[in-house]
Amino acid sequence: MRSVRVKICGITSAEDARRCHALGADYLGLIFAASPRRVTAAHAAEIRAAVPEAKLVGVFADADPDEIVATAHRAGLDLLQLHGCETPPACSELASRAGRPLIKVFCHGEPSDPPLLRGYAAASYFLFDLTKGNPCASASRKALWTAARRAVRGGFDVFLAGKLNADNVRDAVAKVCPFCIDVSSGVESMPGVKDLAEVRRFIMEAKGCIGIQA
Repeated sequence: MRSVRVKICGITSAEDARRCHALGADYLGLIFAASPRRVTAAHAAEIRAAVPEAKLVGVFADADPDEIVATAHRAGLDLLQLHGCETPPACSELASRAGRPLIKVFCHGEPSDPPLLRGYAAASYFLFDLTKGNPCASASRKALWTAARRAVRGGFDVFLAGKLNADNVRDAVAKVCPFCIDVSSGVESMPGVKDLAEVRRFIMEAKGCIGIQA
């Protein structure tokens, strides 16, 4: 069984990027959509310079394709995450223009059965998340995990998000078997500021390993 990857999203500083990467994060997420964790292309380029070997994921939502492509090149992004209502044709065009793998996001309540996912041929990965502002009732989380597991069984590489933290990530990995676990607020001391002790604990729980050093 392959080891699960970990994506620490909402990175806003070069220092957090360096430390999270050193702690074993496989991907670092930079948000360019509306968010208290939003960064500019110039700021993202500074983060890229601080962690030249890390895999950076740029998060966008219904952004102009020209803007996405320009930001991807300026910030040296490795992957593009689309968190809006992007259609299959729009994803295909963007993948061709940007030359980066795409992660298409589906939120709780949106249709996401394997036949629909196959229509997004340009997407390399699919991310399952709770709707913004969702109170995260156990029923919502159970439904999200069920949909994500269905996609995994359909042969797709799945990123799983949705109010994860060090206390529930081991259960999420066991029940969904995702390609990657995605966390942001669950390892923060405040929006955009990572709690490195929690980052360490989260990665240890997700990967089931011990002795990770900063």
